[in-house]
Amino acid sequence: MSDRSGYAAVVPNVVLRGGPLDGEQRHVESRAPIGIEVDDHRAVYRPTAELDTEFPTLAVWVYDHAETA
Repeated sequence: MSDRSGYAAVVPNVVLRGGPLDGEQRHVESRAPIGIEVDDHRAVYRPTAELDTEFPTLAVWVYDHAETA
């Protein structure tokens, strides 16, 4: 008997570069900048047109700035 929940695993499509989340992989559905809560602030990452050298199938999103949460 297989354990099927009906949901497929979410596959990362971007890797974050720079800032507090450097190297983290995420699945992003839009090309708009994203803000991710980190401790007491929000780290903002923006998309680039580059593919990563370490993970060649993932797009690179770079750290842009921090905002207060």
